[in-house]
Amino acid sequence: MLWPHCSRTDSRKSLVKGFSGVFLLLAASTLPAQLQHQAIIQPTSDYLSVSMTVAGAEVEALFETLHEGMRVRVEYRIRISYPRDRPLRLLGDRLLREFRPSVEARWDPFLAAYVMVEDDGTTFSYADEATFYADLFSLANYRIPWSAIRREPGLVVEASAEYTPIVFVPGLSILSLFAANRSDSSPWSRHILDPWVADP
Repeated sequence: MLWPHCSRTDSRKSLVKGFSGVFLLLAASTLPAQLQHQAIIQPTSDYLSVSMTVAGAEVEALFETLHEGMRVRVEYRIRISYPRDRPLRLLGDRLLREFRPSVEARWDPFLAAYVMVEDDGTTFSYADEATFYADLFSLANYRIPWSAIRREPGLVVEASAEYTPIVFVPGLSILSLFAANRSDSSPWSRHILDPWVADP
């Protein structure tokens, strides 16, 4: 569903402008085509919450890919580590767990809707391009229970996002997809939960 009195191209240009404001704090030297993200890491009494928002994907190319019958994928990568004690600190953090929630999306011409499938099989459909785009490039309140990681001060959380603009679909030529089937990743961000702060 497009905005009233707007062509599809104008709507997507407005979509890009609308989301660009979220990333005003990113470095000015960042190339427009480079994938970037913002992450919010929040410990609560029951779990660690991770939320991410991603920018930098080529909007027109994304929708063209979907309407040509192919799929796209966004994978959110979360590493949970603890800093090593001295003198082993020079070896870097000690990785405890890694989580990789992901979504794949496609265009369904029969439903006239964009379909997004999470890695647990949960499916969502969208008639509105802006809502679909926002949800595809957002990870909202991903919960990691404390039973899965050790809760203590100094916890290190690293986050990154990987966008695959064309996911290989069986039956299509691998050679025809080779050039476009690369993945773009945002730089890792590092967050240290020290001093420990948690919701009541």
